[in-house]
Amino acid sequence: VRILLEERLPFEVYCEGETYIQADRFQSVLDCALSPQFRGVLRRHTVLPENLEDALAGRAVEKLHIYRIPEASRAAVTERLLSCGSLTAASAFPGNLEFTAPGVHKGAAVQALCARMGWSAEQVMAFGDAGNDVELLSWAGWSFAMANATEQARATARYVTGSNTEAGVAMAVERYFLDS
Repeated sequence: VRILLEERLPFEVYCEGETYIQADRFQSVLDCALSPQFRGVLRRHTVLPENLEDALAGRAVEKLHIYRIPEASRAAVTERLLSCGSLTAASAFPGNLEFTAPGVHKGAAVQALCARMGWSAEQVMAFGDAGNDVELLSWAGWSFAMANATEQARATARYVTGSNTEAGVAMAVERYFLDS
């Protein structure tokens, strides 16, 4: 957190089920929000402490999400953060970075849920479009990359469906689930 504050990057922290953004950095995050609807979600559901480091002290952080990082500083910032301890990096959309503990990803979460429900990977239909979906797409028996997905996501998924704007999820559900 200290590194991200020093770098003056727009970021949020997921901690114990809440989203935290330091109050004086909130506008920079809002400026990066992908839609007016998402800006509304951030306004309604974000904890805005004056001092983020103090607010997180002694608590379990699940994820650091950097909304936008300049390409020129991406490698250096990534290296600095990874040197802080056991972290892995992924990206959900161009320009962003997400840091979690090793083994913490969508794939692990879905696997844990399925184990609890007694479901196998072959019973799971998963969709993704970026690097933060790769573990999920490689595990699910029915994995789909969106047509507008990154090359990494498309290479990992078993199938490709329409893009996000073409209702690609609905297309795959109709074709492979409802029509069978």
